[in-house]
Amino acid sequence: MLCHRANLFKIVFTILLGTGIFVCLTLNTALLVARSNSMPYRYFLLYKTTHIHKGDYVAIINHPAPGIGDKLLTKKLVGVAGDELCVHEQTLWVNEEWQGLLKKARSNGEPLTPLSISEIPEGFGFVAGAHAHSLDSRYQEFGLVSMQNIVGKVYPLW
Repeated sequence: MLCHRANLFKIVFTILLGTGIFVCLTLNTALLVARSNSMPYRYFLLYKTTHIHKGDYVAIINHPAPGIGDKLLTKKLVGVAGDELCVHEQTLWVNEEWQGLLKKARSNGEPLTPLSISEIPEGFGFVAGAHAHSLDSRYQEFGLVSMQNIVGKVYPLW
């Protein structure tokens, strides 16, 4: 009889633990599929968290740049509050780290304007796509991202 209770306890414990893990994963994660070529990966795992650090891939919602709407964006966080920005000869640098060449126009011909601030203010981040033609924080048309609009970390899968 004691053996049956021990086995029953193991079964119930396993079911409860599995259910708890499933609920946590369902509430805190999502599989993302990129729709553009601005990142070198197509599939990502989103982990919803506020513990974001420079160098993390992040998911951004409700970014107010024109044409973005309610799209979920995936970019790399390359600058945080207090980091210095410098534009020199059509290149943009964050803390003396090269962020790429600046284009003069989008692929549809609309002009692009380099971001014109020298330091990232509190509550904002500088994000970049891996693709040279990515619309990202290098340009005023996209701008800095409010840290409140970052949903969580994104882990590239493949």
